[in-house]
Amino acid sequence: ELQTSDGILLIEKEDVVIERKVKEGILAQSDGLFTVAFDTIITEELSQEGLAREVVNKLNTMRREQDLDVSDRIRVLLDIDEKAQKMLERWLVYISEETLATSLLFSQAPSGQEWDMNGFPAHITIEKDTQFQARK
Repeated sequence: ELQTSDGILLIEKEDVVIERKVKEGILAQSDGLFTVAFDTIITEELSQEGLAREVVNKLNTMRREQDLDVSDRIRVLLDIDEKAQKMLERWLVYISEETLATSLLFSQAPSGQEWDMNGFPAHITIEKDTQFQARK
């Protein structure tokens, strides 16, 4: 029942429609009493981190392909466009630590292995840093 200026309005269950709408940028799924929602908006920071993780993945793949020991230090030349370089600047320490890179330079690497880094074409050259090994 709902009191209005015209009197009492009786609302029946059949008169009500409940509809759930998910906000844009949210992915949601319900099952009974439980609902899970994910924010699907990719922020600039998430995009940068994703690119940094992709670089780490490719460098570690190259390390395996070259049969480097897990403790070997490497030097890296990364030839990638300027926008991607700017995205990676704050992640250089992370990339170096995860891949044991003693140097990571943005430079032409014409003989490097070609990769797609989240939509950015790249050429990467890695080599074992024998000078670091000699200092042990």
